[in-house]
Order: sequence, then C-alpha cells, then structure tokens
Amino acid sequence: MLAVGRSLMARPTLLLLDEPSFGLAPLMVRALFNIFRRLNQEQGISILWLNRTHTSHWICRPGLPT
Repeated sequence: MLAVGRSLMARPTLLLLDEPSFGLAPLMVRALFNIFRRLNQEQGISILWLNRTHTSHWICRPGLPT
C-alpha cells in the first residue's frame, strides 16, 4: 500500500495495480475497491486492478472506452 500511496503523489491519470488485495480479508478488499472507485470519481484516475483469481477490474474515467 505504501507503493500505491507514493504513486498517487505523482497525480497519475492511469494506475495499474497488480494484486493490491493479496492477503487482505474480503471486507478490506471491498473497502479498498471503494477507495479506488472514489479516486476515480473525484480525481479522474483510470484504474486497472489485476488479481490472482484471473479477473480484473477496469475503473475508467468518463469519456474513455471501457
């Protein structure tokens, strides 16, 4: 999570996350996902979240293809 915080200091337009929820309880994963969704809505950051279950989540800024 420190790396995520450091990357946000650069005010990115795209954030690529590789297993940010690894080892977290499901409740914490949900909270983390909500934080990233809020970052998208309030700061316009597009986010690609990859995890071990071979699923990914793409949170995109308005106007970009999904």
